Amino acid sequence: MVSKEDLTRDFDVAFVDAAQVNKQYKGQEGADGMKYDNGKLLAAIPFQDFPLALKAVAEISTYGAKKYKRSSWKTVPNAEERYWDAGMRHFLELQINGLNSKDEESGLLHYAHYAWNVLATLQLLLERTGATNANSETTKDTIKN
Repeated sequence: MVSKEDLTRDFDVAFVDAAQVNKQYKGQEGADGMKYDNGKLLAAIPFQDFPLALKAVAEISTYGAKKYKRSSWKTVPNAEERYWDAGMRHFLELQINGLNSKDEESGLLHYAHYAWNVLATLQLLLERTGATNANSETTKDTIKN
């Protein structure tokens, strides 16, 4: 079993904090390279901050791909409503049986199933409407440490 420390270390190696790099090389001879990242999405954050949760969701994706077919969930009729309902069923199981309860069929956490269904519903919504958070204050402003 992979420990949280192993996952965190691996992600920390893969994704370096830009602010740290800028501080490290600021004013050094030969550090003339420039990259303008202000206002850009810090896409590594979910991987750095939620590696165990993302792995749990990936396990749900893998289970579904083996049971059905990879990415076939995208073409299920009335998918948004059905995946929202599925997510709520798993959420209900969490309320009744606790946060560590597992799905009887898959043996995986109800919480991970719930998260997967919420992500699926969000993905379908964004694809259907073209809505994004691109105009949010979070991505417009400079990130402050």
